[in-house]
Amino acid sequence: MVTELQRRYDLPLKTAFAAMDYTCSPGTKDSLLDVYFIPDTGLTGDFLCDTIPQGKIIASGIPVRQMFYQKAENPKERIGIPADAGHMVMMGGSMGCGPMDDLIEEIGKRLKNDQILTVICGTNENLRQKLEKKCRDNRNIRIEGFVKDMSMMLDSADLYLTKPGGLSTTEAVVKKVPMVLIDAVAGCEKYNLEWFLSSGAAVSCKEVDDLAEIAVGLLKDKARLDKMRNAYTSFPHGNAAQTIFNTINNL
Repeated sequence: MVTELQRRYDLPLKTAFAAMDYTCSPGTKDSLLDVYFIPDTGLTGDFLCDTIPQGKIIASGIPVRQMFYQKAENPKERIGIPADAGHMVMMGGSMGCGPMDDLIEEIGKRLKNDQILTVICGTNENLRQKLEKKCRDNRNIRIEGFVKDMSMMLDSADLYLTKPGGLSTTEAVVKKVPMVLIDAVAGCEKYNLEWFLSSGAAVSCKEVDDLAEIAVGLLKDKARLDKMRNAYTSFPHGNAAQTIFNTINNL
């Protein structure tokens, strides 16, 4: 739409595109803008075309809220978890989608005494009430609704179970939290899933019981978790939102 407006009226504006998934989404190559912000240099080839030359592409990373660029001190204790406990955070997007109910049940069967699962239901109040009732006798499972300070929550996490949304996964990138990805939504998230699996920062599988087995196994495998964290060193560093602002401001 912006490209067509510029074609018709030649508006005195500088225009930009910021990718919010780890792929070149449909329609992007039909645009003609001044600059394109992409998640990673490894995706440059996906965006290159006649209308998007190398000089218009900046690997800024995906912008997330500024809170995620700050590191909390003693995050586990601050949310009521022992410092030496293995902490797994699970979230199915802001609406709590995906096979959360079945997956929580399978994980709950496998958790050891020193392992804790925090489930974030987001805005899905029905799911929160259902899970609170179902998990009330399991001391190793904590059920949360909408969490304002997700930065603190991810600082406390040794492992993150989530669907491969562009923002959810990028928040994990900034915090360097290994991920178990739940393949819940098709489309761009499928490309996000493949990107993080190939990077070594995440694992995934189809069956719920296999996901639970992998997640609990990873939680006690500190060497494997460290290796997955190290995979993030190849991702863009710095504040993506600041990079995007500075670039546009200087056009």
